[in-house]
Amino acid sequence: MSGNEVRPGLGAGATVDHVGNGSDTESTQSEPFQCMPALTSEEYAALKADIAANGVRVPIEVDPWGRILDGHHRAQACRDLGIEPPRRTIQVTSDEAARSHALSVNNTGRQLSREQRRGIVAGSLTADPHLSDREHARRCGVSPSTVSTVRAGLIESGQLSKLDSRLGKDGRTRHLPYQPRWAYPSLDLLEDAMAANGITSILMGLEALPMPGMDAEDWDGFCDSLKNYGVLVPIAVTEGGTLVDGRSRLIACLLTGQTPPVETIGLDEDLAGLCISNNLIVRSLTPQDLALSRARRRRTLALTSEDALAEVLNDSAGWLDRKKVARGGIAETLTQIVDDLCDDLDRNPDIGTTPDEIRLWAEPVISQWAGSGS
Repeated sequence: MSGNEVRPGLGAGATVDHVGNGSDTESTQSEPFQCMPALTSEEYAALKADIAANGVRVPIEVDPWGRILDGHHRAQACRDLGIEPPRRTIQVTSDEAARSHALSVNNTGRQLSREQRRGIVAGSLTADPHLSDREHARRCGVSPSTVSTVRAGLIESGQLSKLDSRLGKDGRTRHLPYQPRWAYPSLDLLEDAMAANGITSILMGLEALPMPGMDAEDWDGFCDSLKNYGVLVPIAVTEGGTLVDGRSRLIACLLTGQTPPVETIGLDEDLAGLCISNNLIVRSLTPQDLALSRARRRRTLALTSEDALAEVLNDSAGWLDRKKVARGGIAETLTQIVDDLCDDLDRNPDIGTTPDEIRLWAEPVISQWAGSGS
């Protein structure tokens, strides 16, 4: 702490001398609700002089367990002066409620700079990331847009996880619209991808098929998989440079900086039939089929450790849950994923992991999803 700052509490985990308990013995306890910036030495000296001359005008507010919600600096000054300050107990039932009270009471008491305000918002978000931006704005005395900006910065820097739902003041949880990470396919992107790979035209009728046949979340997963593991199925192109199959793969390669493998198709083949059959196969897959495909693209990771397998299984289960698949169907699909992985191990015993290990690792994850709902 610099020489011109006086701060009796530094947030969660800080320890300060606690006052107001009537004891001659100084005691310390954690002060998790000190949300305000430190006073300068001059400000603290003025506060202490005022208390010495006039006493404590505003009681120290504490929760039912004696933790200070408002008045940390007043309490510190009283301890320095040997004065026992008046206290008022605020009936809160949780740390979240106590934090909300502390923030809302303190945000109108001092003139703060823009950066100091944003620091308070960051502390509020870090402590209760599940609350809505509007609720953080209310408790911190700023606009919701300011909270949104601070939250985005914390997520980008890795200090805060991205959540798919928020809890409002009314106690209701609201799911947020999915925020895509990769640009969604369009004809403009397709033309750019074709030009980048020397493809001059597209098979007549192919442009009429929906593209890419998946929602934004699945498209992000598709691009992530391609970036991490490469393109498993080549792009089908005629000798004359006409695209027959692989529009989505081609665009994903452009977005992720990959060079797609290309398979040259002879003109004597049934190009329209090949195109239609390949695309209809993908579009007729059930969510369970797509979850299996999603897991297979990550099978190399899944076989490395218990944690890695749990990550792959939970990813597939979470995806199925968002697709409204029943819990029994999720557990059944996870079991099939594990069976597929064990078949891979039977065919490739040199990998090192055994099928028995895979089944043992997978059991708690499958049990959790099988028993977490109907």
